[in-house]
Amino acid sequence: MPPTLASVVRNSSLHLTVLAGADHLERPVRWVHTSELDDPTPFLEGGELLLTTGIKLGRTAAQLQAYVHRLADAGVVGLGLGVGLSHTEVPQPLVDAAQQRGLPLLRVPEPTPFIAISKVVSAALAAEQYEAVTTSFEAQEELTRAALGKDGTTAVVRRLAARLGGWAALYDGSGALSVVAPDWAARRAGRLAAEVDRLRRRPAPSSAALQGRSPGIDTADEDYVVVQSLGADRRARGFLAVGTEDRITPTERYVLNAAVALLTLTLERSRELRQAEERMGAALLRMVLAGEVATARQVAVGLFGGLPEGTTRVLVAGAGPNADAAEALVELGDRAEQAGARVGEKLLVAREDGAHGPRLVVLALDNGAVHRACLGVVEEHEGLSLGVSAPAALEEAGTAHAQAERALAVALRGGR
Repeated sequence: MPPTLASVVRNSSLHLTVLAGADHLERPVRWVHTSELDDPTPFLEGGELLLTTGIKLGRTAAQLQAYVHRLADAGVVGLGLGVGLSHTEVPQPLVDAAQQRGLPLLRVPEPTPFIAISKVVSAALAAEQYEAVTTSFEAQEELTRAALGKDGTTAVVRRLAARLGGWAALYDGSGALSVVAPDWAARRAGRLAAEVDRLRRRPAPSSAALQGRSPGIDTADEDYVVVQSLGADRRARGFLAVGTEDRITPTERYVLNAAVALLTLTLERSRELRQAEERMGAALLRMVLAGEVATARQVAVGLFGGLPEGTTRVLVAGAGPNADAAEALVELGDRAEQAGARVGEKLLVAREDGAHGPRLVVLALDNGAVHRACLGVVEEHEGLSLGVSAPAALEEAGTAHAQAERALAVALRGGR
């Protein structure tokens, strides 16, 4: 924690006396600045404890009041007046003005040099920075060990929540909640669906901060929330949200950034594995469409736990010539796979280049989660068209594929 005015005043070696603003001594001190100017504000950034002997201070109550107002408006956290040179005691109008503005006013006795106050604050700031570096390094080691273990992403989310003393949630690329810690935070994390959806439409990485109470959230849920998209190539692979009772400190920001980097690496590594699985799945789909269902079923048992069983449909999606539609086609494939993973529904997907542009072929259960997810994506994106076959058994997938292709040709001509 940074030093506060209270911690400076408590230092017995300084012999400081609080004359005004005693209710505001918990303000953090970011620096100590000495100035004898009547208006030092052009040289201030805010957060300073300003020290002066008052040589240039006016003598009238109006001048002293204006001086205090300038300092308070500039974000000065406290004013220390050294007595024994230009002033034998702190002028009462200065005390009154500081009390009125809630600006802590400290009496600095003549034996206490200003440099002694600066050294006390500098030492405290250095200790804070050392603690921040040490804490950040320890947190990075802890999170890295968690990421390398079993269920790495879940472990990282849990350790992050514990480190921040709040809650953390991980969402997949479609915005669906996949991990939350602790368990009681599921309700709060679920309320961020709209914010996650906004980030999903922006290039990754991007973030949003929600400070204080949000519309529709109970008073008890007044968290400070940060939502961060996870992705290395401008495409979000997932989203991380954290909620804390107070604003995130610089040290906690380092911890959060470490978690974001680790989760991004994990998701990108998972993406490479998924790409290999996609190639195998595409080969299986081609076998099914060619009528080699028995062979495909034997192979799929070892790779994917089996094929979709029951009544299925073949869906063929095509994109228009613009880049947005091509990206929407990629999103369609991702959302289909995510929908299937959430409910344990099997599907086969193949991405291919057709005579009229890229195609995505999906074999899924009739009216299942994957089927509904595909229809939902098409509704969201103009320029994306979908051909859907009639319900069919797996052995009839070749005929269903031909139906879906004809339906897509009609959809592309009609722009729907």
